[in-house]
Amino acid sequence: MDCNVAENINILAKFLGTRDIDALNQEELFNRYGIHQVDVMVLFGGSILEGGDVLASGIKNFVAKKIYYCWWSRTYNRYTASGCSFRISGY
Repeated sequence: MDCNVAENINILAKFLGTRDIDALNQEELFNRYGIHQVDVMVLFGGSILEGGDVLASGIKNFVAKKIYYCWWSRTYNRYTASGCSFRISGY
């Protein structure tokens, strides 16, 4: 197993977790970027509760034209040898 897993996760979190705006709403998007909506909002995982809160805020404030959420299924799946599958849902 890679002994740098924690370090690599922290690097990824630092890059992906950057907050460019103070609140997830159309007014902040317009003030910062000159747009009212982004094309896509994606939540990866969902095991961290704050991520669900951010997704809910984005949905309530209509900040994205499309919203997707992705999660790992750890139940048995006959199509994957590992027993895990990656699922993407959206609306």
